[in-house]
Amino acid sequence: MRAAVYVRLSKEDRQGARSGIESCLVQQKNAERAIESQAWYFSADRVFVDDDESGAEILRRPQLQAMLLAAERHAFDVLVLRDLDRLARDAARQAALLVQLKDSGVEVWTYTDRSFVQLDGYGYLLTAVKGVVAEQERAKAAQRIREGLRFRVQAGRRATPAPFGYRNIRDASGAARWEIDDACAAVVVRVGETFVERSGSFHATAVALNVAGVPSPGGTTWSPQAVKNVVTHPLYRGEYRHGEMRMVARGGTLVSVRAPQDDVLRIAHPELRILPDGLLARLDALLARPRRKAWGAATPKHLASSFLRCGVCGSSLVVSGTKKRNNLSYVCDRHRMHGRAACRGIGYRAEHAVDTALLRALAPFISGDIAERALGLLKAELEARAADSGRKSAGARIQRDLDAAARRAKNLADAIARGGEMDALLAALRQETSRIEGLKSDLGRLDHTAPAAVDASAIVATARKRLAALSKLLRKGGVEARPVVAAVLGGDRLVVTPIEVKGSRRWQLAGQIAAGYLVSHVVKEASASIPWCGARRVLPGPWPSPRSAARALRRAPCGP
Repeated sequence: MRAAVYVRLSKEDRQGARSGIESCLVQQKNAERAIESQAWYFSADRVFVDDDESGAEILRRPQLQAMLLAAERHAFDVLVLRDLDRLARDAARQAALLVQLKDSGVEVWTYTDRSFVQLDGYGYLLTAVKGVVAEQERAKAAQRIREGLRFRVQAGRRATPAPFGYRNIRDASGAARWEIDDACAAVVVRVGETFVERSGSFHATAVALNVAGVPSPGGTTWSPQAVKNVVTHPLYRGEYRHGEMRMVARGGTLVSVRAPQDDVLRIAHPELRILPDGLLARLDALLARPRRKAWGAATPKHLASSFLRCGVCGSSLVVSGTKKRNNLSYVCDRHRMHGRAACRGIGYRAEHAVDTALLRALAPFISGDIAERALGLLKAELEARAADSGRKSAGARIQRDLDAAARRAKNLADAIARGGEMDALLAALRQETSRIEGLKSDLGRLDHTAPAAVDASAIVATARKRLAALSKLLRKGGVEARPVVAAVLGGDRLVVTPIEVKGSRRWQLAGQIAAGYLVSHVVKEASASIPWCGARRVLPGPWPSPRSAARALRRAPCGP
């Protein structure tokens, strides 16, 4: 059996009394010794380590996701853990992960109990109880940490890094405290004064600060949100608040949520106040004014929104202006929000000119020669996949890896015969032998893979119908044609760069479109069973590309 190791250590584990015993290195060494005692095949590339990761985090735990992908590829047969709480400390999601591994043909073995995890019959009851115990232990550990931090704050000590405007100091007892940093405090006061001068506009204040070269807390440029954080920060007003936000597990990941107001600890610190009385009164008056609601994740109102990015700084292009004045134009969002200090900008371009050129450039991919050739390539690929389910190419790749591993093993054996460093050479030889056994197993399993049941004609017919529907949307234009742009670009964005043509400023749109757009965005439902569904494959030969948009945009100069 081919074995893999998964190791995890959270902040709670590191701060606990068993931190040294439960370290990632100790877990890994113990697992490797257990694998050796079981005489399983093991390779160093099958070790997955998540250090400083909570057991409640599932989706954003990188090595856990890498391990699950490797299990789906049948890279190993047994997963070795210290115990089940290394996998997850959420009972329901722990059970889901175990089932997912079982469906991939992987058994889970814990070296603490030296036994396989049972998911059938009465054995599952014990597994479920262990998951519930781990979940309760995680909740208790989080509560202990929260109570410890509150105790430190109530005692006058600091539990978080010093905010902008302050610096850490230590008193005679060694306790960490804050004091005002005069240089940074002057920046805080200037932000407040600029906010008053700009009539309470977060955006205008950010632009003015960037133009003046005022340093931001993060060392980059000011944003409207950064300005808001400064003018509303309670500590600048002489009050410290602890526990306003907390991390909770939702949907398999950790998210930050606001704590109930009754749980927030408020402590007055007049000695840490930075904003003077007069300025504070004017700030409060401006902040109390009713404000227009911020735009949320509403339906996009412009065709090219989220499909274009600035060629200078890489940020998205957004539409600026008003319909009443008929001056809607695309512009770099970073330049608009932060000024020239963040991005020198690419200028402005009328919305209708950009939209027209974009649709004209993408039309051949929906109803032209490019679309017909892509359909032909799609049909050929489907027929090839149905013939051998990709076994020929996969078998050749595995055989190449197997030959290379055999050559490395022979070289290591020769080095041992010549009297080299025995321990290192023997360890490397065992690793290569394990890799060879795994590759042979993959090659043998590939021979038994059944051809995929794919109806190429039906899928191509579905693709034609979908392209016809997209063609109708293309003719309508406007925001209704967004599905056309999304289908052709396949998740990518076109890069907009400023160019000079006969002394006038123009825009050039450039990008690369892959044949995979027909699979991932047009016939995804019909071809869901195809292994390479969604893969991006560049069409060969000289093809018209989105660069044709450059020619359309060169007809008129950029706006002011």
